[in-house]
Amino acid sequence: MDFLIHWWREVVYAIRKLNRNAAERDLDEEINLHVEMETHLNIADGMTPNDARRAALLTFGGMTKTKERTMYMWRLTSIETLWRDIRHGLRLMIKNPGFTAVTVLSLALGIGANTAIFSIIDAVLLKTTPLCRPG
Repeated sequence: MDFLIHWWREVVYAIRKLNRNAAERDLDEEINLHVEMETHLNIADGMTPNDARRAALLTFGGMTKTKERTMYMWRLTSIETLWRDIRHGLRLMIKNPGFTAVTVLSLALGIGANTAIFSIIDAVLLKTTPLCRPG
């Protein structure tokens, strides 16, 4: 279940990444909300407002570090990496059409040969004979 929740959050973040500024603003608001809540708790414990804010920031950790850590956890690294790799590969294929043609031809021949050999082995060795009692 945790995997599905994590996956769903990553998908949502990947969609929201299209509007990265909105996601960063939301994260900033959430971090500030947590610091304010901690500040109010410290004030309720008898601290002065300045000391309470300072203690909340120290308890919460560095704002930038927390933001980076949260964004790293949000990132959909595998899909982002895959998307970057696909875009990079497409750019290289467009840049080098000769290499692209040789690569596609090699893959086509390899897949075709593999399919032909498997079809022969399947027909000769793997399929059972249609007889009820052979021999």
